Amino acid sequence: MVYIKDDTIPPGYNKFLRDLTRYLLLFHAFFMIMGKPVYALFMSVCGIITIYHGTRYSIKNISWGTMIWLSLPASMWATFLRGILHEIDEDRAYSLYIILKLICRGTEFMFGFACAMVLLLTAIGKMWNKSD
Repeated sequence: MVYIKDDTIPPGYNKFLRDLTRYLLLFHAFFMIMGKPVYALFMSVCGIITIYHGTRYSIKNISWGTMIWLSLPASMWATFLRGILHEIDEDRAYSLYIILKLICRGTEFMFGFACAMVLLLTAIGKMWNKSD
């Protein structure tokens, strides 16, 4: 474990970690929308590890850390449902298969879309503030 004291953090270090977490969250949203929850799960874990190394006294770090932590159970749930879908026989339990497929794709799309919208609104807000 690498621990960095707050007085030894170089300038811009937390901003770099937040930006990296945002990019990982963007990839997470992309993989969730594309129906690849295993890759999205990997992006969530990488984002959690990344933001963990920042300071805990920053509201921005806390907010992006919360977002990346919320992405973990969504991708775990979608991965779990994908695993169940591979075990169900489509011919014998077609209605169960369709219900689980709808729940899985709904989870993937809705959370991926929500992450993408948060990131898009953040980017628009940053561009809006730069123009002032």
